Amino acid sequence: MAAPDLGGPVERDRLDVLIVTVRALKASGIDDPLAAMRAELEGKLRAGGGKDAADARGALALVNALDSLAAESEPPTR
Repeated sequence: MAAPDLGGPVERDRLDVLIVTVRALKASGIDDPLAAMRAELEGKLRAGGGKDAADARGALALVNALDSLAAESEPPTR
């Protein structure tokens, strides 16, 4: 399976930094460093519909994807 296109080198660097940050927080004892952000977005989804809910749904998908990437055993590659 081909790797997804993450944009240019700047976007890949930013993603790598996010993944490393989440891993470092987990290694320092914070089990779910994205919990507060996830809870806020889930609250926005429950609160209403329209554009806010659509934005929250998209952001929540990104948060969950970041969490999944950080959970992978291999460090990010450039």
